[in-house]
Amino acid sequence: MPRNFHCWRSVSCLRGRTGDGKEGSDHRQNALNRRRDTPLMPRYTVHYRFSQRFPFPAGDAYAWSTDFHVDDVALMGEEGTRKVDRIDDSTFILADTEKRGERSETKVRLVRLYPELLMWTNTRISEVGKHSQFIYQIVPEGVKGSRLEFTGAQLDEAAKQPSKAELAAAAKKYAETDALAWMHLAEAMKKDLAPIRSRGTSRNRAR
Repeated sequence: MPRNFHCWRSVSCLRGRTGDGKEGSDHRQNALNRRRDTPLMPRYTVHYRFSQRFPFPAGDAYAWSTDFHVDDVALMGEEGTRKVDRIDDSTFILADTEKRGERSETKVRLVRLYPELLMWTNTRISEVGKHSQFIYQIVPEGVKGSRLEFTGAQLDEAAKQPSKAELAAAAKKYAETDALAWMHLAEAMKKDLAPIRSRGTSRNRAR
């Protein structure tokens, strides 16, 4: 949002001191020109992948993983909360607020579920990393096991296009960070599903 957005929408600002609207109109046009003249930083995509195994059938692992809750951020080993807005049975808006020291950052994601494929997608719609997309698919490993296959496409920007070595380093960092989060989630899944499996039933998270 432009810094002077609210000023443009106010009557006094649009009319200016003279009341004829010229000062406000000139102010708005000058701001638009400055935005056009500001060079955009190069954008680039960091591709990365990882896997995470689960000692549970694929259907159970998928149901647990897509049963979104307010405490999901904590389950991933971070300090923060998640807001879950359900649009319909297969569409969600997730807003994750994570605390970083004295600051906090909110990432908003559009999530689409594809239960027939045991897959879901996560597309960033907040400003930082906007349009980044992540694909999650649960793959069966026999009757009692499964694994997550994660594919990430993180959209970043920088003053200059990164080298191949820098892209590889970024991919490694992102993969390690997200894989660690899923290691924490796998432990949480085990706490929820292991007692249920021992009773011979199948369900989503224990809440």
